[in-house]
Amino acid sequence: MHHLHRLSPGRDIEDLEGAATPLLEDVASLRDLVGRAGPRLLGAVIALVTLLITVLVIAPSLAPVPILAAVLAAVVSILTGRGGERRETAARTDAAALADTAQELLAATRTVQSYGLEDRAASTLAEVGARAARSRSAARRGRVLGLAAHSLVGAAGAVAVLLLAGAQSGGPSAGDLVVVLAATLAAVPLAGAIVRFRVEIASAVAAASGLSDLLSRNAAIGEPPRTLGVGRLRGEVVFSAITAHSERGPRFDGMSVVIPAGQHVALMDRSGAEASALLSYLLSRFDQPETGRVLMDRYDTRSLSLADLRGALAVVQREPALFSETVRENIRAGRPEADDLEVAEAARRAAPTPSTPSRRTGTRPCWCAAAPHSPTDAVAASRSPAPCCAMRRWCRWTAPTPSSPRASAPRCSPRSMRWWRAAPR
Repeated sequence: MHHLHRLSPGRDIEDLEGAATPLLEDVASLRDLVGRAGPRLLGAVIALVTLLITVLVIAPSLAPVPILAAVLAAVVSILTGRGGERRETAARTDAAALADTAQELLAATRTVQSYGLEDRAASTLAEVGARAARSRSAARRGRVLGLAAHSLVGAAGAVAVLLLAGAQSGGPSAGDLVVVLAATLAAVPLAGAIVRFRVEIASAVAAASGLSDLLSRNAAIGEPPRTLGVGRLRGEVVFSAITAHSERGPRFDGMSVVIPAGQHVALMDRSGAEASALLSYLLSRFDQPETGRVLMDRYDTRSLSLADLRGALAVVQREPALFSETVRENIRAGRPEADDLEVAEAARRAAPTPSTPSRRTGTRPCWCAAAPHSPTDAVAASRSPAPCCAMRRWCRWTAPTPSSPRASAPRCSPRSMRWWRAAPR
């Protein structure tokens, strides 16, 4: 997540938000391999290798039998596993279709009763149920056949050990023969277990490849090789000879502007793309112009560290986001060191409480076109689903009376704000 937050959406990665689900799935696959499948696979491999080494030491002449039995068990697991996966998938699909059909028919009970479709509905459900039953039976038969095939391989290995030991003059002792028989019978399920983990291994390999591809994406605009140490910045911003192009043509052609510290400046354009581009240049980590420089207090923003630059800026997004935390923590996001009194003061300034209604005057919420005056106002703005930076205010309205049957139009408080849109009653 730290790496993804350094990438610029649309520049370094096309769909940054869409990368979350594959990322979590890949991490889950690797966690499953490390925590569940990995230890079991490692244990099965160690046990099988130990058995084969033991047989090679005590009865070298009989060692080919358990080795051949393990190979045959692996082949049987591969063959039965592929068909078993298809049958299990078909069984799950048919079971889901049966549940959907039953739910659909029950939801249409009144229609079935109105047109006398009871027999037709019953036959439809019976047909889908019979198909689901056949799929379940096929999957069950596949599992039984796999177990039978493994048992047959184990029995054949045991018989081969006995025949080979009997054919040898001065063969192994009874104790060694018992060890070889036990190793042969144990090698069959161990080999099958190792093969069954191939799905988890393939999934983990694909997950590792996806994570590697994601981590290999580098931010086009990174930290400068050498940064300048700066103190508290006053806030003077200079765009010097900015030139940039977009897909629709030239965006800036040698534009220069000086914004003194302490000034309130509104950037007006036709579509919002130009103003957003200037803000991206100021942040210096989202985008950069083709030519020109962006200065803050005479410092080139490309020579400032990411921490110094972002610590000097407060950005109010057009569509702010709320984190899954308390309102207090959302307000405190810009200044984690702020205490509760400062948070309460910021909330009070951003969203004043409504005035107390009189007997014939009430209050109800509406949306007012008002831009946030400070970074803390952005938290109040973030509660609004409106596409603009509107703050939620309380508007006064007069209830209808016999002399005035219609309610007066709502007006916003404070009076300096114009009414935008009243919420439905």
